[in-house]
Formats: sequence, C-alpha cells, structure tokens
Amino acid sequence: MYLSSQDPAYEGLSMHGRFGRISYFAWHMLLALGLLMLLGTAWLIAPHLFDQAIFIIDASSIIALLLLLIAQIGAVYFHIVFTVRRLHDCELNPYWAILCMIPFANWLLAFYLLFKPGINQKNVYGDVRHTLIWEKYLTYLSILILVLFIIIFILFTK
Repeated sequence: MYLSSQDPAYEGLSMHGRFGRISYFAWHMLLALGLLMLLGTAWLIAPHLFDQAIFIIDASSIIALLLLLIAQIGAVYFHIVFTVRRLHDCELNPYWAILCMIPFANWLLAFYLLFKPGINQKNVYGDVRHTLIWEKYLTYLSILILVLFIIIFILFTK
C-alpha cells in the first residue's frame, strides 16, 4: 500500500500525471468536504445571508459572499485539474475537460470518467499512478455514507 510519494505525479493539485478512478473520486470527495467547510464558515460569518425571509447586505454578508465566490472559482479550477488527470489516464485528449464548463455535459463527462477504466500501462502522459491508501479509504467511506443517506432518505420519505 502507498501512503505518499515524492513523485510529482502523486501531487493531486498538479495537472501533470494520471488519476485512476478511485483517486478521481477521492479527490472530488476531498474537494466537496472542503467546500462544505467553507460553506459552514460563510454561514457562521453571516447566518442571515442564508435566511430567505431576511436579506440584509452588510459587511459580514459581503465577506461571506466573497468567500463563497473564491470557493466556487477554486472548485471549478480543481474540478478541471482532476478531470484532465483522469483524461490522461484514459489516454484521451485533455481538451475534453472543456465540457466541465457546459451544464449537463459536465455530469455526463464526470460519470463517464468515473466508470471508464484507465490504461494499465505507461502512456504518453506517464506511468500508471498507484492509488494511495488514503484515497482508497476516503472513497470507500464516501460510498458507504452515500448508501446510508439513500437508505435513510427512503425510510423517512414513506
């Protein structure tokens, strides 16, 4: 099992290298957790911003909105980085990542990349990147939590 590596291909925030399916999913879950924490921080800064009955623009609202804007720009950038790396693993042209900017097409591309197996040998984008152990655990934990949420949702909507 791999815990970490000094190889630049293992850096998750670089556009170089490859991502397998599990790494792709794990890094997206890490991004989602980060966005959730930033959303909670924005709520703590300006809770009235999230209340539909009261809409007040004050200094705390502007700070919270700027925080959410920066988070959204960062999320789009990292989603494109993760998609490019996954496209590298499938030996597809990285320009397909432009579909990340098109509504509905971005979901289709994400699901396609989530289920399409990568190339099991060295390709023009580098060697096969082994999945790090924390990526595996985060992926399995995320899938377990998702299944539990679905079961709880089904049970409580009857």
